[in-house]
Amino acid sequence: MPIDATAGFDKLADMRFNKEAAAVVGGLLVGEASGYMIDGTTVFGVDLPPELGGVLVIGGAEYAPAVSGRVKREVQIGGASAVALSLLERFGVRDALTEAVA
Repeated sequence: MPIDATAGFDKLADMRFNKEAAAVVGGLLVGEASGYMIDGTTVFGVDLPPELGGVLVIGGAEYAPAVSGRVKREVQIGGASAVALSLLERFGVRDALTEAVA
């Protein structure tokens, strides 16, 4: 039985998949951008970590009236991904992976 090399690309034409992916990527981008803006900010003598950007996305999506159902969950997954990426960067895992692959 031959392998159909184009079968996997059908998912790219699926509008539901594209909307779900856009919600996840949107949550990730907002979390990352918020993290960059927050990083280095001091509140009451405490330096805010960039991971807080993803946490704000998770909490914000929970209480945003325009975000509901599956979209809420997908945006929150994007925010959680932003937290994970920030933690990987904080502990040097991203640099280690880059060096290992390069």
